[in-house]
Amino acid sequence: MSLAKQIGSVSKTALTNAGHMNMNNEIYARILDTTVAALHLEALAPGYKECIDREAECVNRVTKSASTAQLEAKDKERDKTLQFIYSMNGSYKVCPDETLRTPALLVDSVLRAYDKIYAEETALIDGLLLDLAKADVSEALKTLRLDTYVAQLKTLNDAYKALDITRTDEYSARVKTDTTKARKATDETLDLIIQRVNAYAVLEPTEAINAFIDTVNQIFRKYKNLIAAKGGPTSPSKSDDKPYPTPDPAPDPENPGGDSESPDEI
Repeated sequence: MSLAKQIGSVSKTALTNAGHMNMNNEIYARILDTTVAALHLEALAPGYKECIDREAECVNRVTKSASTAQLEAKDKERDKTLQFIYSMNGSYKVCPDETLRTPALLVDSVLRAYDKIYAEETALIDGLLLDLAKADVSEALKTLRLDTYVAQLKTLNDAYKALDITRTDEYSARVKTDTTKARKATDETLDLIIQRVNAYAVLEPTEAINAFIDTVNQIFRKYKNLIAAKGGPTSPSKSDDKPYPTPDPAPDPENPGGDSESPDEI
C-alpha cells in the first residue's frame, strides 16, 4: 500500500515580507481553484484570507502613511523654488546691465555644478545651499534679490528631511512590529490548513486533494529555491520534504494544531 501524499514544509521565517505574502497568496489562489469544499476548508479559508489581507496592509502601510503625502507636497514646493532660482538667474545671465549680469554669472558657476540635482535631490540641495552661502555668492544673490528664495529653499529642504525622518520612524516603530504579528497569524492559519488537508489525504483521499498537495509542495519548492539563492537556511536539492504531522480531520477546537513540531523546521 502506497503512502498517502502529504504537504511538506518551508522555512517561512527565512522569507522576505514580500516573498511571504506572495507565497500565501499563491496558496490561497490554489485553494479557490480546487474549491474550499473539496479541501474541507470551510472553517479555515475565510480566516486565512483575512490574515493575508492584514499582512498585505502592514507590508504596504509605509506607502500610505500621512508623512508620505506630506513629503510629496513638500517636494513639489521645493522643486518649484529650485526651478525659479535657476530660471531667474538664467535670465540675469543675459541681462544688459553688467551690475546684474556679473553676479548672475558667479551664481551660475555654482548652479552648474548641481545640474543633476534631481537625481539625488535632498543631499545635493544640502551641498548647493552650502556653496550658495559662501560670502561672495551670498552677496551676488542679494544683488539679484534671490537670497529670499534661497532661504525659502533651505526651509523647504529642512522640512522635507524632517518629514523623511518621521516616516522612517513610523515604519521602524510600527510597521515592522505589526508585520511580524501579522505573519505569525498567517503562518498559524496555514499550519492548520496543511494539517487538515494532510489528514484528509490519509483518511479520505481524492484526486482534488492529491493535486492540491502536489501544487503546494511545488510552491514550497519554488520559495525554498529563492531562500537558498539568497543564502538562507535551506537547500533546493532536498527532495524528501519533512511532512506536517497528520491529525484527525476534525481537530479539537481548543487545541486545533495538536502537539505538532514547528513547520519552519525543514
